[in-house]
Amino acid sequence: MTRFPLRTILTGAALFAGASTGLGQSEASLPVPGVQQVGLLLLPDVQKELKVDAGQADKARGLAGEIQQFMITSIQELQTKPVPERVEGLQAMNTSLAEKTRNGLAGILQEPQLKRLQQISLQERGGMSFVDEEVQQGLKMSDNQKARVRSQVSEAFLKIRQSAVANPGDRQALLNKAQELRKQLTETIVGELTDEQKAAWNEMIGAPFVVKFEQIPAPPADAPVTPR
Repeated sequence: MTRFPLRTILTGAALFAGASTGLGQSEASLPVPGVQQVGLLLLPDVQKELKVDAGQADKARGLAGEIQQFMITSIQELQTKPVPERVEGLQAMNTSLAEKTRNGLAGILQEPQLKRLQQISLQERGGMSFVDEEVQQGLKMSDNQKARVRSQVSEAFLKIRQSAVANPGDRQALLNKAQELRKQLTETIVGELTDEQKAAWNEMIGAPFVVKFEQIPAPPADAPVTPR
């Protein structure tokens, strides 16, 4: 079975899925927040910030392995379907991923740890997170704001996809471009919020935290998934 670098799948899940299924421009290929949170939980600095113990770190690696295997299997199945059927299939995969990651993280982390991970996740995703239903509800966004944000996020995500196509194999170039576009997107969207919404957003993201994407060693091809 084809295996992909663990971190590539977890931190670039939507790009991977969109490219692998031919749905790079579909809204169904927008990122799944929980998958990104699992990827963040593997990073040493994030574990330190959350005060993750050795047992929790071990369970996080096990969850990451489960998510990786689920994504590979699901995408391989999607690739056998006609393109019109892949949108529905990718939506179903994302729904399952959201449930698996939500339940998995809740089973590993204490409530304060989970809250802080979610804050870090929002900071890292920036403008991309404004399409999340929870964020929109928390900010009490109007229908017009929601529509505009959806358009802005889709446009930014498409540019990231185009960068991936233009720089095949150059993950650092893709990461740099994605970070640049997310920063621009965040500044644009936050700049258009009301003062009350800006205050609510700052409360959602908590104290600033800079994520350092150290290399995470991938498990051997035949390594068993750690039981949780």
